[in-house]
Amino acid sequence: MLSFPILSYGRDVSFSWTANSEPSLLGYNLYYMEGTGSVQEYNGTGLINETGQIDNSPIQIDNADAVTYTVTGLSPDKTYQFVLTAYDAEQQSDYSAIATVYSNPSPEILGITTK
Repeated sequence: MLSFPILSYGRDVSFSWTANSEPSLLGYNLYYMEGTGSVQEYNGTGLINETGQIDNSPIQIDNADAVTYTVTGLSPDKTYQFVLTAYDAEQQSDYSAIATVYSNPSPEILGITTK
């Protein structure tokens, strides 16, 4: 089961799921897309990877024991959809339920008064 926050202030969102108990499990793929819709195939759009480039591939989590992951680099005021799969050397599971996340802008400081 994938769980997630609905509103994300800032640009990071953390996911958690129930571990897959298959003995041949190698890890998980977290697919995402910007926007909403009934797209059957997900691929990365709009997130910046560690080299500063836009990443257009799923996030591959090469750890069979992983049950959490934090996505960083979400753009403010955008809606994202995420799905998770488990994989082994030969196949990949069906998509999890879709997790929809809206990334709000960070709260704005209007002023600071000192005494």
